[in-house]
Amino acid sequence: VARRKRSLNIENWAEDSRWPMPAFAQRERLNGYLGVPLKIGKDIIGVLEVYTRDPRRFTADEVRLLITFASQASVALKNAVLVDQANRRLADLRAIEQVSEMLCAEATPEEFLPRTLELLCHATQSDAGVIEIEGREATRFSFLNDSTVSDADRESPNLTLALPHLPGQPTRGAISLSRSFAKPAYDTHDAQLARTLAHLIVSRIR
Repeated sequence: VARRKRSLNIENWAEDSRWPMPAFAQRERLNGYLGVPLKIGKDIIGVLEVYTRDPRRFTADEVRLLITFASQASVALKNAVLVDQANRRLADLRAIEQVSEMLCAEATPEEFLPRTLELLCHATQSDAGVIEIEGREATRFSFLNDSTVSDADRESPNLTLALPHLPGQPTRGAISLSRSFAKPAYDTHDAQLARTLAHLIVSRIR
Protein backbone atom coordinates (compact mmCIF):
# COMPACT_ATOMS: atom_id res chain seq x y z
CA VAL A 1 0.00 0.00 0.00
CA ALA A 2 2.70 2.46 1.01
CA ARG A 3 4.95 1.48 -1.88
CA ARG A 4 2.21 1.68 -4.50
CA LYS A 5 0.57 4.73 -2.86
CA ARG A 6 -2.93 3.34 -3.32
CA SER A 7 -5.50 1.32 -1.43
CA LEU A 8 -5.56 -2.47 -1.34
CA ASN A 9 -8.78 -4.48 -0.96
CA ILE A 10 -8.43 -8.26 -0.42
CA GLU A 11 -11.34 -10.62 0.04
CA ASN A 12 -9.40 -13.68 1.17
CA TRP A 13 -5.70 -13.53 1.94
CA ALA A 14 -5.19 -17.26 1.29
CA GLU A 15 -6.21 -16.75 -2.34
CA ASP A 16 -4.40 -13.47 -2.97
CA SER A 17 -0.63 -13.14 -3.40
CA ARG A 18 -0.74 -9.40 -2.68
CA TRP A 19 -1.38 -9.94 1.05
CA PRO A 20 1.42 -8.10 2.84
CA MET A 21 1.63 -10.18 6.06
CA PRO A 22 0.41 -13.79 5.60
CA ALA A 23 2.02 -15.07 8.83
CA PHE A 24 0.27 -12.35 10.84
CA ALA A 25 -3.07 -13.10 9.14
CA GLN A 26 -2.77 -16.82 9.83
CA ARG A 27 -1.85 -16.28 13.46
CA GLU A 28 -4.74 -13.88 14.05
CA ARG A 29 -7.16 -15.88 11.84
CA LEU A 30 -7.82 -12.96 9.51
CA ASN A 31 -9.15 -13.11 5.96
CA GLY A 32 -10.48 -9.83 4.61
CA TYR A 33 -8.17 -6.82 4.38
CA LEU A 34 -8.43 -3.17 3.41
CA GLY A 35 -5.51 -0.78 3.61
CA VAL A 36 -5.28 2.86 2.51
CA PRO A 37 -2.19 5.11 2.59
CA LEU A 38 -1.77 7.97 5.05
CA LYS A 39 -0.53 10.96 3.08
CA ILE A 40 0.92 14.35 3.95
CA GLY A 41 1.16 16.12 0.63
CA LYS A 42 2.91 13.69 -1.69
CA ASP A 43 4.62 11.81 1.15
CA ILE A 44 3.32 8.50 2.51
CA ILE A 45 3.73 8.43 6.29
CA GLY A 46 1.89 5.22 7.06
CA VAL A 47 -1.02 2.92 6.30
CA LEU A 48 -4.49 2.72 7.85
CA GLU A 49 -5.67 -0.92 7.87
CA VAL A 50 -8.82 -2.84 8.79
CA TYR A 51 -9.36 -6.61 8.83
CA THR A 52 -12.21 -9.13 8.97
CA ARG A 53 -12.31 -12.66 10.33
CA ASP A 54 -14.51 -13.91 7.51
CA PRO A 55 -13.62 -13.64 3.82
CA ARG A 56 -15.27 -10.56 2.32
CA ARG A 57 -14.52 -7.77 -0.08
CA PHE A 58 -15.05 -4.26 1.26
CA THR A 59 -17.63 -2.22 -0.66
CA ALA A 60 -16.84 0.96 -2.57
CA ASP A 61 -18.60 2.98 0.14
CA GLU A 62 -16.48 1.34 2.85
CA VAL A 63 -13.32 2.07 0.87
CA ARG A 64 -14.32 5.73 0.49
CA LEU A 65 -15.11 5.92 4.22
CA LEU A 66 -11.69 4.55 5.19
CA ILE A 67 -10.00 6.95 2.77
CA THR A 68 -11.86 9.79 4.51
CA PHE A 69 -10.67 8.56 7.90
CA ALA A 70 -7.11 8.27 6.57
CA SER A 71 -7.26 11.83 5.26
CA GLN A 72 -8.44 13.13 8.64
CA ALA A 73 -5.79 11.10 10.45
CA SER A 74 -3.09 12.49 8.14
CA VAL A 75 -4.17 16.06 8.93
CA ALA A 76 -4.04 15.30 12.66
CA LEU A 77 -0.58 13.77 12.32
CA LYS A 78 0.63 16.75 10.29
CA ASN A 79 -0.65 19.13 12.98
CA ALA A 80 1.07 17.05 15.66
CA VAL A 81 4.35 17.27 13.72
CA LEU A 82 3.98 21.05 13.38
CA VAL A 83 3.29 21.42 17.10
CA ASP A 84 6.33 19.29 17.92
CA GLN A 85 8.51 21.38 15.61
CA ALA A 86 7.21 24.60 17.18
CA ASN A 87 7.90 23.28 20.69
CA ARG A 88 11.44 22.29 19.68
CA ARG A 89 12.13 25.73 18.22
CA LEU A 90 10.77 27.36 21.39
CA ALA A 91 13.03 25.18 23.55
CA ASP A 92 15.98 26.11 21.32
CA LEU A 93 15.28 29.83 21.63
CA ARG A 94 14.96 29.58 25.41
CA ALA A 95 18.28 27.74 25.66
CA ILE A 96 20.06 30.26 23.42
CA GLU A 97 18.49 33.16 25.32
CA GLN A 98 19.60 31.84 28.71
CA VAL A 99 23.15 31.17 27.50
CA SER A 100 23.33 34.65 25.97
CA GLU A 101 22.16 36.19 29.24
CA MET A 102 24.89 34.37 31.15
CA LEU A 103 27.52 35.56 28.69
CA CYS A 104 26.27 39.16 28.91
CA ALA A 105 26.47 38.90 32.71
CA GLU A 106 30.14 37.93 32.26
CA ALA A 107 29.73 34.62 34.04
CA THR A 108 32.94 32.61 34.39
CA PRO A 109 33.42 29.40 32.34
CA GLU A 110 32.96 27.44 35.56
CA GLU A 111 29.55 29.09 35.94
CA PHE A 112 28.12 29.09 32.42
CA LEU A 113 29.58 25.89 30.91
CA PRO A 114 27.75 23.41 33.21
CA ARG A 115 24.51 25.35 32.80
CA THR A 116 24.95 25.52 29.01
CA LEU A 117 25.46 21.77 28.88
CA GLU A 118 22.37 21.20 31.03
CA LEU A 119 20.24 23.41 28.76
CA LEU A 120 21.54 21.65 25.66
CA CYS A 121 20.83 18.19 27.10
CA HIS A 122 17.26 19.16 28.01
CA ALA A 123 16.58 20.82 24.63
CA THR A 124 17.89 17.80 22.68
CA GLN A 125 16.40 15.21 25.09
CA SER A 126 19.87 13.84 25.76
CA ASP A 127 20.50 11.47 28.65
CA ALA A 128 24.08 12.60 29.18
CA GLY A 129 26.52 15.19 27.90
CA VAL A 130 30.11 16.35 28.19
CA ILE A 131 31.85 19.62 27.36
CA GLU A 132 35.63 19.49 27.15
CA ILE A 133 37.69 22.66 26.79
CA GLU A 134 41.31 22.47 25.69
CA GLY A 135 43.90 25.09 26.56
CA ARG A 136 46.30 25.94 29.30
CA GLU A 137 44.00 24.39 31.86
CA ALA A 138 41.99 21.54 30.44
CA THR A 139 38.37 21.73 31.63
CA ARG A 140 35.72 19.03 31.52
CA PHE A 141 32.08 19.30 32.58
CA SER A 142 29.56 16.48 32.44
CA PHE A 143 25.80 16.32 32.90
CA LEU A 144 23.57 13.31 33.53
CA ASN A 145 19.93 13.92 32.66
CA ASP A 146 18.72 10.38 33.37
CA SER A 147 20.18 8.44 36.29
CA THR A 148 19.17 5.17 34.62
CA VAL A 149 21.35 5.67 31.54
CA SER A 150 24.01 2.99 31.28
CA ASP A 151 27.75 3.58 31.52
CA ALA A 152 28.07 2.25 27.97
CA ASP A 153 25.72 4.96 26.68
CA ARG A 154 27.68 7.62 28.54
CA GLU A 155 30.96 6.40 27.15
CA SER A 156 29.63 6.09 23.58
CA PRO A 157 28.25 9.50 22.58
CA ASN A 158 25.79 9.61 19.70
CA LEU A 159 26.54 13.21 18.71
CA THR A 160 29.96 14.87 18.99
CA LEU A 161 30.85 18.35 17.72
CA ALA A 162 34.24 20.02 17.82
CA LEU A 163 34.07 23.52 19.23
CA PRO A 164 34.61 25.99 16.35
CA HIS A 165 37.90 27.80 16.12
CA LEU A 166 39.56 30.66 14.23
CA PRO A 167 41.47 29.82 11.02
CA GLY A 168 44.97 28.65 11.86
CA GLN A 169 44.12 27.91 15.49
CA PRO A 170 43.69 24.48 17.04
CA THR A 171 40.29 23.09 18.01
CA ARG A 172 39.23 24.42 21.41
CA GLY A 173 37.44 21.30 22.60
CA ALA A 174 34.27 19.30 21.96
CA ILE A 175 30.64 18.78 22.94
CA SER A 176 29.44 15.18 23.22
CA LEU A 177 25.82 14.14 23.74
CA SER A 178 24.31 10.72 24.35
CA ARG A 179 20.84 9.21 24.10
CA SER A 180 19.78 5.74 25.11
CA PHE A 181 19.24 3.33 22.24
CA ALA A 182 15.49 3.42 22.95
CA LYS A 183 15.33 7.02 21.72
CA PRO A 184 15.49 8.17 18.08
CA ALA A 185 18.82 9.21 16.59
CA TYR A 186 19.91 12.84 16.63
CA ASP A 187 18.80 14.85 13.61
CA THR A 188 20.05 18.01 11.88
CA HIS A 189 17.90 20.13 14.19
CA ASP A 190 19.77 18.81 17.26
CA ALA A 191 23.14 19.29 15.56
CA GLN A 192 22.28 22.88 14.60
CA LEU A 193 21.38 23.80 18.18
CA ALA A 194 24.59 22.22 19.50
CA ARG A 195 26.56 24.09 16.83
CA THR A 196 24.94 27.42 17.77
CA LEU A 197 25.72 26.96 21.47
CA ALA A 198 29.25 25.87 20.58
CA HIS A 199 29.81 29.20 18.80
CA LEU A 200 28.52 31.05 21.88
CA ILE A 201 30.87 29.07 24.12
CA VAL A 202 33.90 29.84 21.94
CA SER A 203 33.03 33.53 21.87
CA ARG A 204 33.42 33.56 25.66
CA ILE A 205 36.49 31.39 26.15
CA ARG A 206 38.75 32.90 23.47
